[in-house]
Amino acid sequence: MEKNNFICRIISPGDKSLWDNCVRFEYDIFVESRYIKENPGKKIPSYDQYDHSLFLALFLENNRKVEPDIAGLMRLFYAPPSADKMGEGLFPSFDLYDRAKLYPEKLEMLLRLNPGEIINVGAMVVKKDFRTNECFMKLQEFYCKFCCENRYLYGLVAIENLHLHQVLKTIFNVIDIGPSNILFRGVPSVLVILDIFDQLAEAGMDLKSVSKKNSLWYNIFGRLRLERSKGA
Repeated sequence: MEKNNFICRIISPGDKSLWDNCVRFEYDIFVESRYIKENPGKKIPSYDQYDHSLFLALFLENNRKVEPDIAGLMRLFYAPPSADKMGEGLFPSFDLYDRAKLYPEKLEMLLRLNPGEIINVGAMVVKKDFRTNECFMKLQEFYCKFCCENRYLYGLVAIENLHLHQVLKTIFNVIDIGPSNILFRGVPSVLVILDIFDQLAEAGMDLKSVSKKNSLWYNIFGRLRLERSKGA
């Protein structure tokens, strides 16, 4: 089988043509997956209130096209600079969850985190023809690189696919914020935090500049992985 050549791009609302294509691609997959019903606006209504998002898009390389075909993408939501504490109105995965069903101690931990260091994966959608390990791993690689370059320490994700939940545990340190049977978009799911600290370390970041009090693992276990690797 011929290997696909992918192009990774960050798409912001300023790239209007590509942005509109990504919004429509995301919408079509959501309708196909029955997460939402069709609507005249051809977009996801629950995302309308959030104006702080971008797409990590994976395009299929094709030199014959001005705008190559989208193979898959992630919609990422980030906190605006004015947000000084975790709360409602910042991340859809947090706002749309029934927080009464989350683990109280883990929810308390999440609320203590700096929202400026959180990136919420609102959606990861892939075209049927490209739902392979190759495409999935390329998106994960792109996501890790983006987080490292922009110093995001935590990923907030609602995962409907329990197999994907297990796969992510082989890539990240995954902390479940609640059980795996809470309905999200009409299907059972689990809300998790991805600890990206390891990816920062592997990328050669200066971890001394990462605040000890903001470390996810410090908040959970009362210590920071950085302390364990000082002699390395």
